[in-house]
Amino acid sequence: KNNEIMISVRFECESFSDEITLLIIKDITLKELIEAIYYGLIKSNKESDKYRKHFQLMEKYLKTYM
Repeated sequence: KNNEIMISVRFECESFSDEITLLIIKDITLKELIEAIYYGLIKSNKESDKYRKHFQLMEKYLKTYM
């Protein structure tokens, strides 16, 4: 496990606040991290609605800033 680090991703808006903790490899690029979070949220949404708001916030952020 020497090649992994733990990071937290916070999702916030006026009516919602939550944090997800991820275990990732150390040498991941920012682009790869953003893609991993995005596609992970898509996959989670297909399985349940638990992360629907997280995905909506991520999608809004990417459309605004990317």
